[in-house]
Amino acid sequence: MSEKFNLPKSAIKDSLTRFYFFEELLELDLSEKDKGGLADETRLNMTNVERFYKSKKGRQFLGVEVNNKGQIVHQLPKTEYQARLKKIAVDVLDNTLNSRTYGDEKTQEKYLSSIIKRREFDMSVVANKAFQNEYDTLAIADIEKSSTGQNPSSDEKAKVKMPSTSSADNKLIPPSANNWRSDNIRINKIFKELKEANLDERFNATAVLFRSYLDMIAYQYLNKRGKIKELIKEEQNKIDDENGKKLRKGIDFIVSLGIEEGNINHIALKKALGLKTGVGQNWVPSLKQMLLFIVASEDLLPDIKLRQALFSYLKGNDGYLGHSDLNLLVHNEYFLKGKQELKDTWEHLYPLLSYLNEDV
Repeated sequence: MSEKFNLPKSAIKDSLTRFYFFEELLELDLSEKDKGGLADETRLNMTNVERFYKSKKGRQFLGVEVNNKGQIVHQLPKTEYQARLKKIAVDVLDNTLNSRTYGDEKTQEKYLSSIIKRREFDMSVVANKAFQNEYDTLAIADIEKSSTGQNPSSDEKAKVKMPSTSSADNKLIPPSANNWRSDNIRINKIFKELKEANLDERFNATAVLFRSYLDMIAYQYLNKRGKIKELIKEEQNKIDDENGKKLRKGIDFIVSLGIEEGNINHIALKKALGLKTGVGQNWVPSLKQMLLFIVASEDLLPDIKLRQALFSYLKGNDGYLGHSDLNLLVHNEYFLKGKQELKDTWEHLYPLLSYLNEDV
């Protein structure tokens, strides 16, 4: 698969692990409402589930490790494990467990302490690999058996069950995210680079590239809908309004000196005040101008919740990097942020980017 699809093995492993956890969520004894939520991607954010089990504290709570084939190695009795996983599933479905409540070490500790204090779980159970045989999980050895008709050797079984440290959560865009393609070759290459970028090694380059990608996608979306011309008109109207105010102020000042307004040469006064004549031939709207234009239009963004989410990004908040934060990260060498905050920004903007990419 790695060779065929030109993907690193770690990306395939992460996707398999994500799939195995989703299968285990389907096995849980949930309410009908929550069972329906598992099939609704607007309720079940697998990125939040992934964030939990990829963290060291999350794996310790669930009593799991991930082996070198991406499989889940269980170290708790099945009933205890499913009780704990059920709590995580319900909290993700209710949006109680998300990037804001389970982000850095401090919020992780706070979240886990709050659910452990409820005394719903048997925390006296010691993690032990021997519990693995209680689980009916999909194993590589099982696949080999079904395809060859032969039982795997004891050495092969040992290889399947041997736990190893899961790969670092070092990607801005999860491997499972949609592989968007546009009509623009360079945007496609930028998206590919963003997907492959290692945040541990190239955090700053990734942040700059992400900001550029967002700018280009917004422009292409508006341009394909013929809205850039409207933005140019808006800019021209803004210039005309500002010129009118400045000219009026200049005229009023001259009149205050005793000169009649009819004797004032408006053209000469405009030149003297250095007023802009109009939008420059090479003028291009800024990213903020484009996003404000989008968020104000029901035609461009019909979903009111998407508009609210975009407005939240533009306004800025403590949960992730807002628009001003992202600009500072790109332009200000003294503004320091971490990879998790950048990942949270991607997660927040993902629904918007998904919508824009449908037309791009």
